[in-house]
Order: sequence, then structure tokens, then C-alpha cells
Amino acid sequence: MTALSAGGQPSPTKWRLPTQHITAFAVEATEFPDLARKYRITGVPKTVVNDQIEILGGIPQDDFIQQALGN
Repeated sequence: MTALSAGGQPSPTKWRLPTQHITAFAVEATEFPDLARKYRITGVPKTVVNDQIEILGGIPQDDFIQQALGN
């Protein structure tokens, strides 16, 4: 999922969530190779939480929540 900035350049897409305590971005790794390298993207989906926790692949929601919380 990619949006274009005012200058026509790709920019990460910010998701609107029901809380102001969570910010989420969807990034197309092939359009943002610097971010793909920074976060060592080797497969998708990949979720990075606070630049510390990495969750790779599609997993059940309860497992995702536990991993995202660092449990």
C-alpha cells in the first residue's frame, strides 16, 4: 500500500486507528529500499514494534498481540 506525496513521490501510508496511542504505517518494501534494509525485510508480512520487536508472517491474532506486547 503506497500513497504519493504532494511532489508525486511515494510515501509510507499512515493508518487511522481507533486510538491515538498507536501509530501504524504500511510500507511497500520495493519502493522504500532504505527502510527495507533498515528493518531487514526478508519476507512479508513483517511487523516492527517500537524498533525492537519483529513479528514475521501471518500468525493468529492472540499470538500477535502477545508478541507485540513482548510477552
